[in-house]
Amino acid sequence: MKQVETIKQTKNRPLPDDPALTIAPLLNTDSILSAVTERVVSSGVRLLGCEIKHIRYKPRRSCTVLYSLRYTGDCAETEHETFLFARSLSERRYEQAVAGVKELSLVDGILQPHWGDESSRVLYFSFPNDITLPYLPLIDRPEDLVGLIRSAGSGVPAARETDSRGVRVSSLRYKPGSRYVVRLDIPSDRQDCAGDSSLIVRFARGNQDAHFAVLKGLYDKLKADPVLGVPEPLAYSAEYGITVQRHIDGGKLSRLLMTSEGSGLVRRLARGLACFHALPILKAPVINPNDYQAQVMREAESLRYSGDDMSLRVDDIMKWVTANSDVTGNDHTGLVHGDFHQGQALCDKDRIWLVDFERTHIGSTMVDLGNFLAQHKLLQLRGKLPEDSDIGEQFVESYEQSSGREIDRASLNYWMVTGLIELANKEFRRLKTDYPERIDKILGACRDITKK
Repeated sequence: MKQVETIKQTKNRPLPDDPALTIAPLLNTDSILSAVTERVVSSGVRLLGCEIKHIRYKPRRSCTVLYSLRYTGDCAETEHETFLFARSLSERRYEQAVAGVKELSLVDGILQPHWGDESSRVLYFSFPNDITLPYLPLIDRPEDLVGLIRSAGSGVPAARETDSRGVRVSSLRYKPGSRYVVRLDIPSDRQDCAGDSSLIVRFARGNQDAHFAVLKGLYDKLKADPVLGVPEPLAYSAEYGITVQRHIDGGKLSRLLMTSEGSGLVRRLARGLACFHALPILKAPVINPNDYQAQVMREAESLRYSGDDMSLRVDDIMKWVTANSDVTGNDHTGLVHGDFHQGQALCDKDRIWLVDFERTHIGSTMVDLGNFLAQHKLLQLRGKLPEDSDIGEQFVESYEQSSGREIDRASLNYWMVTGLIELANKEFRRLKTDYPERIDKILGACRDITKK
């Protein structure tokens, strides 16, 4: 019935010692393929390959793996792709998830929409079934997605359409159980959509009122700014869990750093960030020093699961973090992006555009500078920037000139270390085959800073 041809094997990966979760079978594509083969519901389908696309590991809570499945259908040699994700859950979370699955509706596809293995507490979901994102299946039906956007707000160009002829949906980013971001392309020959050829549609878990309010407030304050901009928010529906905003055509700064424009763009970004930090306070969450400290402690606690040797190194770094937390006492308070780095800045010939304001808050503006420098160090560790790159120093100098404030280097080092701790934890969550080496390099960079 289902003939299996070639399967792409995953390389051996070191596994964290986590008694609360069953992880090993999720990283074995043979095991996954066996589970999938019995659940193919479309006749004539041949499975050609299985590849791990994304891993998100949360110690003691969950390990989620997204797989790409290649297959062919009846009387056709054309390859197709679909997705499957599996979640290994702690006992309590598995029971909660199973209860939620009962409400999951069926959608067309080549696989059963969901199934579970109670002995290992692993749930499998065929894409696009995701109990936390109930309207996600609409990405396979552009006409229904356009209708949903029409319901969300009349200010959206696509909402003025009476049909969805030629509308295309392309995937941008999917984080199972969290959010899915797609780009909706509207044909350029639609006269009423001139200049509005692409929209960004974001499906997200939970209430997004605060996120949309921040985005709307930022746009209102920056729409006439010649240096800095944010995407225009067009619609939000709490009922459907979606936000719609205008697509920005611009190159990511992280990809332009090594070009002839890199230095100038970094200085423009620094001026833009100083402008952002000087904005009148929006209605955004307030984070105090104790909140920051608690967050980095949580990141460090997760990292301790990456191995005994790592745990000892993390402990040493966290002793330094705790002992030096008072250096942030004089930090400037203002509007903080919260996840600021080179990849969150889009550049065109006129302006710098900032994106992704999920973590925007009121707090220490040094957080953004520390994150930028931490990301700069990570690019150096990955060989994407030379070791003697002075882009970080250029950024700090330009920020000082634009803001009129001298940066306290002790505070900057503190926030750079906390930013690196978070980046190390992200490497751990992805469980790539070389994650111990990646974490080792990042913790080494932290150690170098703490020895200064």
